[in-house]
Amino acid sequence: MKEIEKILVEIKQSDTEWVSYKKVGDIEKPDTLHLLDELVTEIRQMIKQEREHELDELPQYVDNDVLCEDIKRFARYTLQHYYAWKIVTDLEKNNPSLVPVLLQNIMEKGVLRIDYELPDTYATYGMDDKDGFVQLLNSFDTLVTYYVQKHLSRKAIIQDIKEETEIEAENAELFADLIDKNYRALQLNIILDKLGETQA
Repeated sequence: MKEIEKILVEIKQSDTEWVSYKKVGDIEKPDTLHLLDELVTEIRQMIKQEREHELDELPQYVDNDVLCEDIKRFARYTLQHYYAWKIVTDLEKNNPSLVPVLLQNIMEKGVLRIDYELPDTYATYGMDDKDGFVQLLNSFDTLVTYYVQKHLSRKAIIQDIKEETEIEAENAELFADLIDKNYRALQLNIILDKLGETQA
C-alpha cells in the first residue's frame, strides 16, 4: 500500500477538488488523470496477485468513500480481458501447442465469420465452462474491433494485448499477425456492422 499511499498524497496535494468527485468520470484534470492511471495500475496488480483484501484499507487513504468505491469498481472492470483470457494463459502453461490453433479458430470462426458451433468446442481447449469460453470469444472480438478502429500498428497491438491479458510475447505477436493478415476483411466487417446499426 505504500506506493498507493504515495500516489494519493500527490493527488490530494495537487487537486483541491479530489474530495468532491463522485466517480472516476468526474475527473478531468490531466495531472490527476495521470496519477489516477498509476493508482488503478497498482490496484489491478493487487487484484491479480490475490491481495484484494488489502484494498479494505484504501478508503483511509482516498478520503472520499464514494469515489473510492468507484475507483475499485473501475479497476475490476479494466481486468475483464485479463480474466477472459485466462484460458489462453492456462493453455500456455499446460498445452502451448493449442494456443495458435485456438487463436486462429477464433479469428476465422468467431470474428471474420460466425460459426454457431464454435462455443461448443470449449472442452477442446481444456475448458470446463462454456460461459468462460464465450467470454473469451467476446473479449477477442472486442479487442480486434478496437485495434482496427483505432488503426493501431502491429507493435502497439502487441504491447496492448500483452498488457491487457498477460499472454506470452509470441502469442501476442501471433494475435497481431492475424489482425494484419485479415485487416481489410476486418475493416469491411466493422463498416458493414456500423451501417447495419444505423439502418436498424
